[in-house]
Amino acid sequence: MDEKQMSRRLFKSVITGAVCFTLITFVLNLILIKNGQENLMNKIPAMFTLFVFVYAIMIYMIPILVKRIEREYIAVNEKYDTDVQIEYYRELVENYSIGALVMCYGEKVDYRDQLVATLLRLSLNEKIKIDEEGIQVIDEEGLSPTEFLFVKSCKNCKIYTKNNVKSLLEKDNVEDALQTELFSKNTVTHFGIEDKTLRFGVILGVINFVALILTKANSGNFITVLSFIAECLLVFGMTLVALRERTVLYRTEKGKEIQQKLKGLKRFLTDYSSIADKKVEAIEIWDEYIIYAILFNMKGNLNLEAYNIYKKYIDKLIF
Repeated sequence: MDEKQMSRRLFKSVITGAVCFTLITFVLNLILIKNGQENLMNKIPAMFTLFVFVYAIMIYMIPILVKRIEREYIAVNEKYDTDVQIEYYRELVENYSIGALVMCYGEKVDYRDQLVATLLRLSLNEKIKIDEEGIQVIDEEGLSPTEFLFVKSCKNCKIYTKNNVKSLLEKDNVEDALQTELFSKNTVTHFGIEDKTLRFGVILGVINFVALILTKANSGNFITVLSFIAECLLVFGMTLVALRERTVLYRTEKGKEIQQKLKGLKRFLTDYSSIADKKVEAIEIWDEYIIYAILFNMKGNLNLEAYNIYKKYIDKLIF
């Protein structure tokens, strides 16, 4: 699967979403109005305006569609000389930052679990000290981007907000990953989808002006306003798509190996240990196994402990 194929798939998703929503509205319109056929013919320009409006909305959803399809795109384009498969892995994975491990793991990790794991890792490495009074910063040397932001927030800097905490972590996770040998990067502009959306959007924009003229006399102010809004959304949406770039990370041979080790470690901790029932205080015995178990969101006492740590120490760092 290359970028052109991905571009076509994304473009079809946008068109399909707009067509489906418009058809649903069409059917509802026919059901609610007695003289269906006559009303259908009179409302065709208005329905086309609705289609343009929904198409413009779908343009803004392209970043979401990209995220959903990106994993498949990466999986197809990641090529390795050796096929690494690890059923169970008992050792601690190499000492990479939490952000790099989250990226390498490849499955969804709750941002709260990541912040708790970062807190415990920093405490274990004696970068911070945790006590009843809160978090005290001890050493700021040798921190990864995610750790640096976390330590900065511990010093009463307003870094994390409820609106930006996820996006900040995602951005810094990428930076963490790029500082390792686990990933290589490629910068794309929505897989080239802007070419299709721009061309098709211009065509729709011109036709929509004609629809506006046809509906103005017999559809009232609502369609006129809807048409104007559709034009504005179309223009700004196409600009958004044309300008926005995205960095795609590919796992290297080493990255694939670490991913398999992480998944093998999760299977080992799930099938052959009682770590989910441990408490965080056991970190002195279980070492970083506790941290990995939190990242894997393993259920049990440990999951409740992680939640309590988040509420006690980290929740107040997020404004």
